[in-house]
Amino acid sequence: MNWYKKAYKYGIENKKDIKTLVENLKISISKMFNLSLPETEKKLIKIHEERINAVPDLIKYPELKGMQERIIEENRGIMDSVSLTYGEIAILRNYRYITNIVSPGPIYKGNDCTLVYFADSSDGPIIGNNIDDWKERIWQRIPKEPLIVKKNLKFWWGNVSAGIFYDEIPPEKFPLENRIFEVMEEHCENLKAAVEFLIRYKFFWGGQNAMIIEKKTKEGVIIEKSSCRYGIRKMENGTLYTTAMSFADPKMKEYLAGRRMERIIKKGEKWNESIEAEYWDGCDKRYENLARLVKEKSKNPSLKSIIEILQNHSPFPDCICLHGQGRTNIELDHTNYTIASIITLPMRKKQIIWTCSEKKFACQSEPVWREIVEK
Repeated sequence: MNWYKKAYKYGIENKKDIKTLVENLKISISKMFNLSLPETEKKLIKIHEERINAVPDLIKYPELKGMQERIIEENRGIMDSVSLTYGEIAILRNYRYITNIVSPGPIYKGNDCTLVYFADSSDGPIIGNNIDDWKERIWQRIPKEPLIVKKNLKFWWGNVSAGIFYDEIPPEKFPLENRIFEVMEEHCENLKAAVEFLIRYKFFWGGQNAMIIEKKTKEGVIIEKSSCRYGIRKMENGTLYTTAMSFADPKMKEYLAGRRMERIIKKGEKWNESIEAEYWDGCDKRYENLARLVKEKSKNPSLKSIIEILQNHSPFPDCICLHGQGRTNIELDHTNYTIASIITLPMRKKQIIWTCSEKKFACQSEPVWREIVEK
């Protein structure tokens, strides 16, 4: 396959969105981490080249044969079609490594997104997703054009960030995290094989809660993932759910708590006096509220039920729909907003999208219906 041409075509079709993403990442470097953009770009270029050349053992990971060439050609295709500099492609592909510049170990200082899945309803399977971010990074447009997806996909997947400070450094550096689920789709035929693949490749991705669903059976799992560790949550009454910056698996919760305590100690703070700790406790409360909501709504799963979950306005910090309450970045007092709610109806091949604007919260906007086209 000509990976350059494929990436070039994708870049042309998604040029505005990719440009916006790169600009948002630059804003994060300057404002969130308070780093020099030129100096950080130089460091990320070095990391970018080191990672591309860190080809893993192809006997242990045979699915990665030819992957180095593919990644290089795909990067060229995106650079040429979107008019990105080499430094910008390094930022785009290695943003998770920005944290190596400000502290030891990858830090996932992420955003408060939420995923919910009902396997059965009057509309078939339903996937709900709140995308939460700073108001400065509100989507510039509502995507009204059809969503193009690969024909005959075997899986649906999505992920939210995990917010891990001082995470362990994985032994594998090769840049697979942005395409791990694509490789899974290419090489796995069912959910069991997909989970085994993702665990075997555990050192190539992390810092997230991932939802993986097999289309044929409608069965799925949540994998709570750090750089090197994982916990697996199976479906409950035909549902899956997860939210950012929190884990539910007991061992992962214990690990996350330890990393956060190390952060507090290194800052010379006490937990009950730390605004960051207060924020993390709030994330755990949101997860608990999400679990309660899903259990309640799963008794009568429907499109209406998913909407009510995503647009839940329980008192902060329990609420699922965010209106800028609290603080997500302590130094700069940035707050998170639900900038978009997206509900996917795979059987109807449609999405419903609510987006935030300067004048309205996402939940107050008129929903837009979007076609899903398989090619």
